[in-house]
Amino acid sequence: MSLSMVSCALMLAILLPVEGTASDEEHERRTPPVCQTLALVGERAYSGGDGLKTTATLTPRPAEIVPAARFERASDFLSTENQKKLLESYLVQWVFYEDLSEEQRGVLDRASFKCAESPSEPPLAGTLLFERFDVSQRATFVAVTHAMLNTPILDLTAGGETSDTLALVEELTDVHGGNPAMPSDEQYQVYVRLFPDALKRLQAAKGFAIGENHVFHPGYPLSFRQIRQFAVRGREAGLHISVSRDGRSAVIHVDYRFGLLHLGPANSDVRAPGNHEKHVDRWPQAEVTARNTAVRRVVLHRMGPRQHASAVGHATPF
Repeated sequence: MSLSMVSCALMLAILLPVEGTASDEEHERRTPPVCQTLALVGERAYSGGDGLKTTATLTPRPAEIVPAARFERASDFLSTENQKKLLESYLVQWVFYEDLSEEQRGVLDRASFKCAESPSEPPLAGTLLFERFDVSQRATFVAVTHAMLNTPILDLTAGGETSDTLALVEELTDVHGGNPAMPSDEQYQVYVRLFPDALKRLQAAKGFAIGENHVFHPGYPLSFRQIRQFAVRGREAGLHISVSRDGRSAVIHVDYRFGLLHLGPANSDVRAPGNHEKHVDRWPQAEVTARNTAVRRVVLHRMGPRQHASAVGHATPF
């Protein structure tokens, strides 16, 4: 064997393992389990779907403990427009698990993934699970569940009364934030298991266009798109619920954009420019409170029965 052949063999022996490692790493980036985003602490820059860069604290500070008597509604000294802007900023970077609605906290508490290090360890509580989401996962979960919480749907089990769309969710199975290695239709998505009657209730829902997914969301062919309108304030954002054939699994996101822009990941990223304004224009339901009249906090809640009835009535012509 000549010296040049020996050299070539040695070079191949060195290069091949390196290439294999790179391929393995690329595969891991393509299919990252939700629990691999743990232990992200401190300040980190992130990019939204449009390349929007900002800095966010990934581990929330402990919730401020203040006696109930010292809570005040901030609506008395904040205009409606300023309250909406405050909600927009919270949607982009939500911090406190405690300020989520009771229903949103319940979804986290019933999540099927609990991120325990081993089978012998107890599962994480919902508050710790939310804390360990990265900023894009947290924003995705808050935006999607807030929209569902305030989107009415016909409740067939309650004599034709309305409930919220979040009531269709039996358990949370995954949350995908931004990840450039993944297809656009797998980013900024919430994956859930639905209750057995959810498909029938969606099929009877007003304000949703029913169809099929032919290209995107493989495995979830049944499509329920909340009807929206281009350039009509309060009607640009809308839920898109894609359901499996058996009606038990779904992937859910919010559509904010139209045309070709609808095909990119920024379409579903509430943090991308303009999207948070569209979200709050369609779903402004939240309560702004103040602690010690100095620290303002946004607290989410479900719309009341009258608001549900009004929203259903508004959607009826469509």
